[in-house]
Amino acid sequence: MADIVVQPKVFALFVAAGMLSCVVYALLRGLRGTKDRRMWTGLLDLVFIGVAILLFGVCSAYTLEGEIRLFALMAFVAGFAVFFAGPGAALSATVKRLIRFIERCVHRFGDALNRMLAKYRADE
Repeated sequence: MADIVVQPKVFALFVAAGMLSCVVYALLRGLRGTKDRRMWTGLLDLVFIGVAILLFGVCSAYTLEGEIRLFALMAFVAGFAVFFAGPGAALSATVKRLIRFIERCVHRFGDALNRMLAKYRADE
């Protein structure tokens, strides 16, 4: 059991862990916009749940000797909510835009490569 002096540090650690889990969620949320949405959504949700449980469990084992305390759970959720309300949405949108940009670049590169190959085949 954590002493009263240590509890603010534990609270801050769990808030930071909640924020980190929100970063993972925002990155995975950005990946959902890709093709084959049905398949990826469930898989990415399972990855996020696993990461969140792992983060909470590691923090709990490190600071509270494995005890699950209500204030720690509330701090984790608060950290997630604060980050999600602010930079989490912007991060998600940025990841989606980056993925669309990469897809367009790959598509354009593929088109250019096909045109080059078509010219090469026509010359033969």
